[in-house]
Amino acid sequence: MEDLEIGPTEHKAPFDDPHFLKLEPNSGIRLSSRTLAHEELQDYLRGRYYLSPSKLYSVVRLQPNKQGYDIPVEGDWVTIAVVAERGPLRYTKAPVGVGKDGADETAEKEDTLDDLPLDGSSGTVKIDLKKWKR
Repeated sequence: MEDLEIGPTEHKAPFDDPHFLKLEPNSGIRLSSRTLAHEELQDYLRGRYYLSPSKLYSVVRLQPNKQGYDIPVEGDWVTIAVVAERGPLRYTKAPVGVGKDGADETAEKEDTLDDLPLDGSSGTVKIDLKKWKR
């Protein structure tokens, strides 16, 4: 536990995300949306240790009476993690054949680049986007 530094740790913002709206820099977790501003989180981390989930799992110890756990950190600590719920499995159709030799035996024939009309003068492919819209 001697390698822990008391927070907050300073982070250099990427040029395309100056307010850390896409990335939580303490944990490295990519964000789809941020609820708590980075500055507020940094203020909360002041005087506290950040323990990554892997660090937490490596140091946690079951108490002798097996009624709880001890975290051998002097002072307050914070862990940042993603909490998710597993939902029902969802299936998608593979964009290419998945059967033997790259062909799906049960799938209908799909258009390929070989089926696209070529512009004879320039050798370019003409794509009708309405045809490919699904």
